[in-house]
Amino acid sequence: MLLLAMSCDSVVDFNWLFLGGGLFRYVPYCTGDTHTGTRTAASPATFGLHFDGHLNFARILDELTANYGLVDGPDVQILLTGDSAGGVGAFTNVDFLASRYPSSVVKAAPNAGYFFPGDPLSPPTGNGIPLDYADWAAGPPYNNPHNDTVTLLWQAQLDPTCVQHYNATLGPAFTYFCGSVSNLYPFIVSPVFTIENMYDSNQIFKQMGTPNPAVLPRSKEYIARYGALMRNSTMQISHNTAKPGDGIFLASCLAHGMGRTTTLKASDGRLVGFQEVLADWFFGQGKFASHRLVDGCSSADGLPCNPTCDHAGTLPEDVLGIW
Repeated sequence: MLLLAMSCDSVVDFNWLFLGGGLFRYVPYCTGDTHTGTRTAASPATFGLHFDGHLNFARILDELTANYGLVDGPDVQILLTGDSAGGVGAFTNVDFLASRYPSSVVKAAPNAGYFFPGDPLSPPTGNGIPLDYADWAAGPPYNNPHNDTVTLLWQAQLDPTCVQHYNATLGPAFTYFCGSVSNLYPFIVSPVFTIENMYDSNQIFKQMGTPNPAVLPRSKEYIARYGALMRNSTMQISHNTAKPGDGIFLASCLAHGMGRTTTLKASDGRLVGFQEVLADWFFGQGKFASHRLVDGCSSADGLPCNPTCDHAGTLPEDVLGIW
């Protein structure tokens, strides 16, 4: 098998996934475009930068085919994974990867890549990105609409079927909606195993600008709201009948990236980590009746409640002490 890992951070140890050997290739994150860009010319408009993450990925596939023996065939298994921006890249590139190796088994396992859950209050309606903290706290009318700035800057490679859908239903000005995974997911054909926390700390604190709850207690209301948005949005995976082969491991944790200590209850009652479920899903080992595990714990205030959460390295220093 081939494991392609896209990552923002250090290379994760994937030895547990190699049952009998395989080829592991790490795709470093150096383009700042969640592995979706196709912009090759730097200019003042691009701050002097290139954004060609998707093109880099295509070149890496060329290299693997030309120099490392990667071929297409029914006995070839390829897993595309990644964390954070690499998780986004796994969502957005898996069908492209499958098109390059159409006879092979191609699947994706994004970790902390579900950027972002949809939000019915966020303008323009259906854009697939939540209200940030400041806009939510100010109350309606909400005055911070999301737009296509980043999509244009990166010249992002968007899913063509998704683009066609939004072009036909809303018009060409709204095709950038496909840049949100919550809008992209229904158009992904390849099998996907989503690994995500309900309360993704990068999304909540860095992307949405949520203040430290110790300083501003109302922040906890926003955090609870964000968890509800993630649960609702990912129901399109956990309750998906059109793609019964897709899986999900969704934990009630405030963290960015799934920790190895985090466990959920499987259908047989055992507490298991995502690694065991992912391996069973990818190789079809048949150990689990379902590969869709969603945290069933609850709290009166709607905040994270899984006691096995691993927050290490995923929370801002000023927040870590209160969680």
